[in-house]
Amino acid sequence: MSWLRLDDGFTSHPKLITLGPPALRWQFLELMSYCARHRTDGYFPPEIAPPKLLDRCIDVGLVELDSAGPRIHDWEKFNPTRDPTGAVRQQRWRNAQRNGRVTDT
Repeated sequence: MSWLRLDDGFTSHPKLITLGPPALRWQFLELMSYCARHRTDGYFPPEIAPPKLLDRCIDVGLVELDSAGPRIHDWEKFNPTRDPTGAVRQQRWRNAQRNGRVTDT
């Protein structure tokens, strides 16, 4: 199972509001879901985005283009790839509890 992390201010972010009508906002969320599901580090194939959406996302700064293709801006800031489920951290905590050690991580 994959997870997509969204800040609680996501829906009121100025870039998202500037994107346009709710239909475009939902389509952008679908792009983000694709990236999370397929663990692409924020990259997505341009053919999955309707041209109007891709152009608007680039215009308002939600998507960047580089040599690898389109990428969600600041993806790694909100959806780090090192341990997307927190499983490693959870396992460390469980092992510490089992062994009687108190830990804050």
